[in-house]
Amino acid sequence: CSTIYKQPKSNHWYETILFNYDDTQFRKTLRMKQSTFWKIVNKICNHKIFQKQRIPVKKQLVVVLYRLDGKFIIWNIFSKFEIAEGTILLFTSRIISVLKSLKSQVIIWPHNTYHQEVHNGFEEKQGFPNVIGTLNGTHVNLFETLSKLNKDIYFIRKHCYAIHL
Repeated sequence: CSTIYKQPKSNHWYETILFNYDDTQFRKTLRMKQSTFWKIVNKICNHKIFQKQRIPVKKQLVVVLYRLDGKFIIWNIFSKFEIAEGTILLFTSRIISVLKSLKSQVIIWPHNTYHQEVHNGFEEKQGFPNVIGTLNGTHVNLFETLSKLNKDIYFIRKHCYAIHL
């Protein structure tokens, strides 16, 4: 025998609070600046996958970013956005498909003068020569034997010694 339940849902946070956040609050919530969020919305809003959708692209993107943050289970998400559980999965599939279709336009290797600008920027700001890019959350494994002093600070959750960039 299954239990039928009704979860209270509210759109209040999305409709009245989220887009009034300052950049710090917005970034903590969706892991990007609000200006970056709007660039993505403008880039994907005319994609054919969204042509017959009643729910705005910006809401679909917010739901997916909120889900991908990993701090919340689907139960919390669908109640916060006034949508069904399956809708979260549908939004995720749509947004990921659209982003994958745009990868060749937005993920590029720096060319010509831009290459040199990036190279110079890393050296000037961080003191790293000959760098043209980084990945957030990259672990660089330490293969040499570590001294006993403070070696625990380099032991990561992946059960190896590494520096986290």
